[in-house]
Amino acid sequence: MGVLAKYDVEKLLFDVKAFIVANFNTKLTEIAVDKAKDSGNTVLNPALKTLNTDAIDLLSINKRNIAYDPFLIIQLVRKESPQNLGQNSVEIAIMLSMVDPHDYTGEIRMLRYLRALEEIFAPLQNKKIGIATLSSSELLPYLSTPDFMDKTKRRLTWGIGLVFQW
Repeated sequence: MGVLAKYDVEKLLFDVKAFIVANFNTKLTEIAVDKAKDSGNTVLNPALKTLNTDAIDLLSINKRNIAYDPFLIIQLVRKESPQNLGQNSVEIAIMLSMVDPHDYTGEIRMLRYLRALEEIFAPLQNKKIGIATLSSSELLPYLSTPDFMDKTKRRLTWGIGLVFQW
């Protein structure tokens, strides 16, 4: 029997963050270019703000990351002990949050951000990020909530759930 890779959730979260930093804004630009071909109407084709690398955080929402629009949180949802010999499972949520502009473009922007997240992770299905293999992904519930800092504003939040196995 071979040596099993060390089970390290912290390393996995940092690997996922590095992957998002390396790929998300490039994919967002591709989507914007693709959509610009479809429509010259700025209501149907709103400008997308890129994701500042300082706006990506692990595990918690705080005053530093919520100052960004949009910001992204990588959250540990569930960690399961081995069901089978040598098999570990971790579910994480990648949630993107943006201020709702109240001009009917917020939902369009959010769908494009979500598309970028889905498209960067899709090719990794059954492939490794660091020591873990991406085994499945799913959409998570959509939220519209008061802004954390300014209760007169609303935030739109949506994301994807990823399950990794060792």
